[in-house]
Amino acid sequence: MLKKNSAANPVPGRITLLDQYRGLALLAMLCYHTLYDLAILFGCRMPWFYTDGMRAFQVSIGVSFVFISGVSAQFSRSPARHGLQIFAVAMGMTLATALVMPSQLIVFGVLHLLGVCSLLFALIHRFWQRIPWAVGFFLGLGLFILTYYVPDGFLLARLIPLPEGLYQTSWLFWLGLPSSSFSSADYYPLIPWLFLFLCGAAAGSWLNKRRKSTQNPLPGIWTNSRLRPLAWIGRHTLIVYVLHQPIIYGVLTLLVPIFTRG
Repeated sequence: MLKKNSAANPVPGRITLLDQYRGLALLAMLCYHTLYDLAILFGCRMPWFYTDGMRAFQVSIGVSFVFISGVSAQFSRSPARHGLQIFAVAMGMTLATALVMPSQLIVFGVLHLLGVCSLLFALIHRFWQRIPWAVGFFLGLGLFILTYYVPDGFLLARLIPLPEGLYQTSWLFWLGLPSSSFSSADYYPLIPWLFLFLCGAAAGSWLNKRRKSTQNPLPGIWTNSRLRPLAWIGRHTLIVYVLHQPIIYGVLTLLVPIFTRG
């Protein structure tokens, strides 16, 4: 029996369904970034890439990453150390894009966001644990929806314009108040995305309690991996994220001239 469980879950104690979800989101991101490179960097004629459908696909990937990172924060032994590691990698990507491809400079992308969110969560973790998980979940979700368009100057789905003076500075881009001259190839400011992270952390609190419960444990589908390659990718997200763009760009550099020749 022990061998059977070990085979189903090669990493005991992990909720492998989360790994699979993260892995699926990562594969979706690889697909999107390949299309992005073809359309933006290589100039391939792809008018459908600029449609609302593709924008929705991009947003769904970001939502998945931030939410699942919030969930996973509840299982981290040291959110602060994890946050510092992610932020260090993010700053490395900023430096790399500044030196190698300035037109695609990443100033405050998803890794910067996740690093800062983990650091902030480490500070408020004990307080957040005292809030009933459902309250935290819907509070975070509600604030995310309310402030989603703050970087564009609006509240509540573009219904309430915010004062233009909030966007006149050049140093509040990280908060979600970018000036008109701000530019970043990947942009995930604290407002609204911190609220989605906290929404995920609330869901993770419920999940963690169910994982430890003996009377009402999680169903086996949560812990017994059915898609091991996907779960493996989900467990190694950071290294795949760091390496994927150079690899994709290199492959496309070789293949695009061949398929566009003539």
